[in-house]
Amino acid sequence: MTLPLHGVTVLDFSRLYPGPFASLMLADMGATVIKIEDPSGDGVRHYPPLYSDGNSIKFHALNRGKQSLVFNLKQEQDRKRFLELLPTVDVVLESFRPGVLEKLLNVKKIEELYNVNPKRKLINLKLTSSYYR
Repeated sequence: MTLPLHGVTVLDFSRLYPGPFASLMLADMGATVIKIEDPSGDGVRHYPPLYSDGNSIKFHALNRGKQSLVFNLKQEQDRKRFLELLPTVDVVLESFRPGVLEKLLNVKKIEELYNVNPKRKLINLKLTSSYYR
């Protein structure tokens, strides 16, 4: 049986619980989810209780079935790697504060990246409000 999201690729920049849980549901429905971590790793990795490999049981539960890559988007080399990967994905899931992803990627508006591959329509799922004072 083919799952409903088979063939959909998701880049998951989210942290803590809501985003990883959302991408877990996407993975459970067949999407290929690539979890993007910064070099210091996901903070949930170290929340007790810990599994025998030193990672949190919560981390394992939220990230089962996902691939993982490390990017430091403050570094030009990793920004370039990300931009090379972007045309191969369908969804970017992120939970940065408004404007942070644009700053990290050195673009004025995230919409500039939406049409990097004319055969795919990039969807940006933002888990934080764009409204702030």
